[in-house]
Amino acid sequence: MHCIWHVYKHNVNTVKKFAIAGRNESRLNDVKQQIRSQVGGNVDIDVIANVDTNQAETLTNMSKQAVIVVSAVGPFRFYGPPLVQACIDTSTHYVDVTGEPEFIEKMIVLHDDQAKQKQLSIIHACGFDSIPSDMGVQFSKQQFAEKYGNNAVMSHIEGYLTIVAKKGLIGNTGTWYSLVHGLSATHELAKWRKQLKKKYSEANVTVPRVGKPSKPKQLFYNNELKKWCMLFPGADAAIVRNSAQQLAINGDTSIQPHFSVYFTVPNIFYVAMFVIFGALMALMTRFHFTKQLLLQYPRVFSFGMFSTEGPTQEQLDNTHIDFDFFGKGYSSRDEANSTDAKPSLKLHTQIILQEPGYVFTPISASAAAITVVENVKSGQRTIPAGELTPAAAFIKTDLIERLKEGDVKFRVL
Repeated sequence: MHCIWHVYKHNVNTVKKFAIAGRNESRLNDVKQQIRSQVGGNVDIDVIANVDTNQAETLTNMSKQAVIVVSAVGPFRFYGPPLVQACIDTSTHYVDVTGEPEFIEKMIVLHDDQAKQKQLSIIHACGFDSIPSDMGVQFSKQQFAEKYGNNAVMSHIEGYLTIVAKKGLIGNTGTWYSLVHGLSATHELAKWRKQLKKKYSEANVTVPRVGKPSKPKQLFYNNELKKWCMLFPGADAAIVRNSAQQLAINGDTSIQPHFSVYFTVPNIFYVAMFVIFGALMALMTRFHFTKQLLLQYPRVFSFGMFSTEGPTQEQLDNTHIDFDFFGKGYSSRDEANSTDAKPSLKLHTQIILQEPGYVFTPISASAAAITVVENVKSGQRTIPAGELTPAAAFIKTDLIERLKEGDVKFRVL
C-alpha cells in the first residue's frame, strides 16, 4: 500500500496523530521521515508494517486501530475489496483514491447495505478521480442559484480538463496498471453496472432532471476555450451519475444537471496521437500476450507518459490542471418544463488544482478523511452511511473550504 506522497499540512496539524501502513517496514520508515521533514516533529506518526491484502488478519489488525482508513492501494480491482471488507468488519470509516468504475460499482452492490447497517461511511474516488468533477458540479449548481436565484435550475454542465505541464508530466505506473486491467475487463464493468442499476431501481427514486441529456461528442473544437476537445475516458461522468442517484435516494430533491466531461488537446497533431494511442490500447488489451507487454513496459507503450520513476520535483512544481465547467439552465422549473424552451441562462466556473497524482490527490484524500472524522465526532452527522461517491457524501460539509485551504481554487468566471 502506498502512503500519502505529499502531506496536506493543515490536515496533519488537525489530526495530530496518524499511522502509515503497508508491507515493508523499512520503506514505511523512510516515508515517515519524509513527512517529518515536511511538517516538523510535532505530529505523532505510527508505522504498521506487514500489512498485506492477501492476509485478511493483517488488514483487520490495522483497520481496527483507526477511526478512518485512507486507501491508496492499486490496482483497486485486485487489492481494494479485502480492505473494504476489513473496514466494515471492524466498523472503521474509509476513503480511497480509486478511479476504477468497476471496483466502485462492485463495492456499492456488495457492501452498501452492510455499511448502512453499521453506520459507516465508505467513500470512493476521493482523489483526482473524481473530487474535481463531482464537487465541481455541485459548486456550479450552488453558484448558479446565487447568481440567478433559488428558483433557477441548472440543466446541463460540460466539464473541460486542461493539463498545463511546462516541464512535462509523467504518471505513476499504478494508474497505468489500473488502466490496462480496466480496458481488458469491460465485460466485468458491464456486469456490475447492470446489478447496480437494479439496486438503484429497487429504491424507487428518480433523479430530478430537466431537459434531454446532451449526446457526448467524441472530437470537436471549443470556440470559448479555443482548443480541440475529446471525450474524457476516465471515471468522472460515471461518478457524477452515481452521486446524483445517491443524493436522490438520500432525500435531495434538487435538480441534478446532465453532465459530460472532455479533455483539451493543444493541436490537431495531439488529437491524432491520442486516437492512435486509444486504438492501440483497445487492441492490445484484448489479448493476453500483448496485455502482458503493456504491463511490463509502461514507459514504451504509453509514449513516456507513465514510468516507475514517476515525475521529478521540477515537473510537480510546474504542472497544474484547469478544470472549466460550462453550465446552462432556466430561470425556473416551469420554464424548464416548457416543451419549446431552450436554456436561457449560462455560468462558467473553474477549478484550478496542482499536479493531479502526487500533489492534488493526497490533498484531496486527506481533506476528505478529516472531513469524515470531524463530521462523525461533531454529533451532528451530515455525511450519510453507506458506500458513497464524493458529492453524495460531502454535499453538506465544508470539504470545498478545506480544499481551498490546500491551494485548490474554486471560482466563477
